[in-house]
Amino acid sequence: MLRNLLYRLQRFAHPADFAVAFVDCTARTQRGSPPAAWVADCDDLAREFCLVRGSVDAVRLAGRLQLRFSPDVPRALHQRFRNVFGTHVAAHG
Repeated sequence: MLRNLLYRLQRFAHPADFAVAFVDCTARTQRGSPPAAWVADCDDLAREFCLVRGSVDAVRLAGRLQLRFSPDVPRALHQRFRNVFGTHVAAHG
């Protein structure tokens, strides 16, 4: 419960540049315009680990994009999403 509250406060304080939501083991763009290839890779991970709900936001902090995960996304998967995101940021930046 505390994690949910903290997540909501962070979303309020630092709105996402773009976000991807997980619904029924699929990934969908929730906000902004994320790279299409990254959304496709998120969809692959959502299917592989059957993420039925949750989201991952890209937030600009300290001059760079960082990922913020909803409490529904298992911590064990955070690095997998960061690795995939890093390949797309490097290709476009």
